[in-house]
Amino acid sequence: MPLHLRLTGLYVGLATLLVTVFGVVVYLDAQTFYLQSAAVRVREQARPVIARVLSPDADRPPDLRARAAELQAALTGRDTTAVVLDRDGAVLAGEREPDVGTRGTGVMPPGPDGEAGYIATDGARRVLVVTLPLRARDSTSGSLELRTPLDLIDEALRRQRQLVLAGIFLTVVAGTAGGLWLTTASLAPLRKMIARCSRIAAGDFTGRLNRAPSRDEVGQLAAAFDEMAERIEATLAAHRRFIADASHELRTPLTAISGLNEVLLRGGQDDPESADRLAHAMYRQVQRLGRLAERMLDLARLDAPLATRLRPLDLGRLLWEFLPGARALAPGRELELRAGPAVVIQADEVLLEQAVLDLVENAHRYSAGGASIELGWALAGTGVEIWVADEGEGIAAEDLPHIFEPLYRSERSRSAASGGAGLGLAIVRAIAEAHGGRIRAESRPGEGARFVITLPTNGEAALSGGLSQNVAEIASP
Repeated sequence: MPLHLRLTGLYVGLATLLVTVFGVVVYLDAQTFYLQSAAVRVREQARPVIARVLSPDADRPPDLRARAAELQAALTGRDTTAVVLDRDGAVLAGEREPDVGTRGTGVMPPGPDGEAGYIATDGARRVLVVTLPLRARDSTSGSLELRTPLDLIDEALRRQRQLVLAGIFLTVVAGTAGGLWLTTASLAPLRKMIARCSRIAAGDFTGRLNRAPSRDEVGQLAAAFDEMAERIEATLAAHRRFIADASHELRTPLTAISGLNEVLLRGGQDDPESADRLAHAMYRQVQRLGRLAERMLDLARLDAPLATRLRPLDLGRLLWEFLPGARALAPGRELELRAGPAVVIQADEVLLEQAVLDLVENAHRYSAGGASIELGWALAGTGVEIWVADEGEGIAAEDLPHIFEPLYRSERSRSAASGGAGLGLAIVRAIAEAHGGRIRAESRPGEGARFVITLPTNGEAALSGGLSQNVAEIASP
């Protein structure tokens, strides 16, 4: 059964149950009120008549048998019939129907003087019977039975029952119509999502729900769906670009090897000097393929859990010890370390050093001879920032969002002489994210670039004793 029908059935069922319970409670309360009001009215109307007719003369108690007919005539009216009984229940005045004396549903609880009210039948009609004791001095000489038909009350209760049933019927009809409209309108975005999912399964990622922002669950689901579709589209686009870039990167050395091998087979082996030159050229291309495969494997390995390799690490000690090797890596560049406060972080020393190494290598590749490269760290909020800045050519604004994607390079010539394979920055980002951090690039064309790695600190105090300063003295050239 469709979801909107199940929800509508649930809404209508609950609403019908509530209306039914409310109607029954109101009906029973009204019935009790009507019957008790009628019993009180009959009783209060009879009391002054009883007191007047049975009032004693002088000190002699009244004779109930002598005054029974007078009492019965005084209490019998258009809608009330009186029957006077002696203490044994024998009729002294009036006529008593056979079924009236049989007690039915109680209307009011028996009183201390024997007063009671109940419903009996008089043929096809319901009759309210109220019994009152007839007392003389301190003794009970008989009882009075007052009967009044319940035609008006039964008619009012019948109409009330009809209203309750009509209310239940209207609740079912209106609830069904309103529930279907409400659930259909509310679940419309879900049907759009189903259609959109079918299109996504078919390979179309361009469409969006574009639902107006709302705080309900369906609105939040629609917003999350649009965000998911955008991420899937972006991921697949990056995947396709990665495949194209990887194919291009692999094809270039393979094409070179194939060409060199063809030259060698055409007679190059007859000239030892040419053969040696061709062999060395092919070896360099094989080495390039090996480096590319190794970097891609490094990028894939960073998806593995890193938590077991995290250790407390003095960041200052790591960077000061890294400085001599970095200077050797960037010959002809002025490498400066701007030291920050001593701080301990949870990190994998080998991976963090590789990330900084890739950033320094990238700065060396894209800066001119004699340019300055700055390496440093500083506290920033609850984390620490590690940066590498250069004075190179800078990065175009349209390239900034993509430079951390695998195999992406700002120049699309794919010349091995002008740049690497485009995996270094992707590996740096993967290392930063594996440590729970992030990396960003700040650059303007012609003004150099600044890469900043932000890592969380472990909240512990920095190492005491000036360890970073001692390492700085040893590492200084």
